[in-house]
Amino acid sequence: MKTLSILMASSAFLLSMFSARADQTADQTELLRLEKVGAAAIVSGDLKALGEFFATDWKIVDSAASMMDRGQLFKLMGDGSLKFASYEESDLQIRIYGDAAVVIGTGESKGQWKGEPFGSKERFTDVFVRQDGKWRCVSTHTSDFPDGK
Repeated sequence: MKTLSILMASSAFLLSMFSARADQTADQTELLRLEKVGAAAIVSGDLKALGEFFATDWKIVDSAASMMDRGQLFKLMGDGSLKFASYEESDLQIRIYGDAAVVIGTGESKGQWKGEPFGSKERFTDVFVRQDGKWRCVSTHTSDFPDGK
């Protein structure tokens, strides 16, 4: 009887491990999809899609230690002060911690800031939290590559 109990407990433990791995794989796939959707929405200026990507309390800190919230970003994009012609992400690495996740990657962008062209290459960190069953980006930090390399 004791052997049966140990076998059943071991089986339950192994099943829970496989289930957790499957969930983590699904979460990684969803986070990769969200990063692609978010990058496309930045280029197209789709504030509705960005509203789904960014949590309402999202903030970004850039290389100059400036901070901007979601409302400020949406205002700049909405009034045409900030326009992206392209935004490409690469080298994405995802780590998941239950209902929180960290995505680190490289981003290259081109566009216009108040009518002046810009281009940048940066390393970014997006922090996601699962809210109401959906992943939302709650924080972004960027660091420029020296000389755009």
